[in-house]
Amino acid sequence: MSGQVQRGGFSLVEVMVALLMLAITMLGMVRVLGAAVDLTGAAENHRRALDAVGAVAQTAAPGIDYPGGRRPVSSPGLDGLPGTADDPSPSAPGCQRQVDALASASPQWLWVRAWCGVAAGSDAEGSGSPASARLLVAR
Repeated sequence: MSGQVQRGGFSLVEVMVALLMLAITMLGMVRVLGAAVDLTGAAENHRRALDAVGAVAQTAAPGIDYPGGRRPVSSPGLDGLPGTADDPSPSAPGCQRQVDALASASPQWLWVRAWCGVAAGSDAEGSGSPASARLLVAR
């Protein structure tokens, strides 16, 4: 028997195709992981914005003067009410809150908005960002 030995295995082309498919799959997994990390950060900013709005909603009282415009979110000042003029420097960087009194209605209503994780100069109100919260509160 002068037999020829048949060697088994994969050809170079088959190995290259398998490596290409593996690389594409790994890139897809990295993209999914990146999206999950982004959503986790957005959820944390959304929770901080809800906390900023809820703090005003829980302490809203008649006759309290809230300054207009966006202000950095900070802990309550001497009066114990968040969002008023006596609040100290911000404790949560990157969060802003705006409290507007709507005096035309009875009872008086407060329109409370908060933005977290947005640039200071950007207009996040119309962007539909997941890092914003709004609440209408009667006082």
